[in-house]
Amino acid sequence: MARPSKKAQGMRLVIGIVVSAVSFAMIHAATDRWLNLYYVTFGASLAVITWRTGGPGSLVPERLRRDQ
Repeated sequence: MARPSKKAQGMRLVIGIVVSAVSFAMIHAATDRWLNLYYVTFGASLAVITWRTGGPGSLVPERLRRDQ
């Protein structure tokens, strides 16, 4: 099976970030538009940080290897 192109991978990333950021804002159910903008921005920031660092689960195997 062929790998998706860089453009397709980028679109998947953007869609994932947008969906998770909007979901994060909807869960908080704020009625103020500025607070909703804050939640969307914060959710998108967390999604990007998780993508760039590999997520919190990536540290668990490293810690287990170090403790042995």
